[in-house]
Amino acid sequence: MDARRRSLIIVLIDPEGQRSPIYVAARRAGHRPVVVTGVDTAIVILGSLVADVVVIRSLSAERDRSAASRIAAAAPEMPIRLLAADGALAEALDDAQPVLN
Repeated sequence: MDARRRSLIIVLIDPEGQRSPIYVAARRAGHRPVVVTGVDTAIVILGSLVADVVVIRSLSAERDRSAASRIAAAAPEMPIRLLAADGALAEALDDAQPVLN
């Protein structure tokens, strides 16, 4: 991890759970991902954990819209990122840094 950046607490919504390539990439990058497999669990987690960003693994446009909408309603100040693959993680978090700082 770049010394200028801090380790982020990431709530990752991914049906693959800890087998998720996004989860693995976040851990390798020095972040602290909390992986959940569903939106309901993510909402419960966001009620008790101060996360920096929510990352939703993109599966379909309809599911993505629904998940992002529900998270935004439950945690309106929380940055939300949709990712299709682990390679996009660094770019998505770079985009989030100005919001997070």
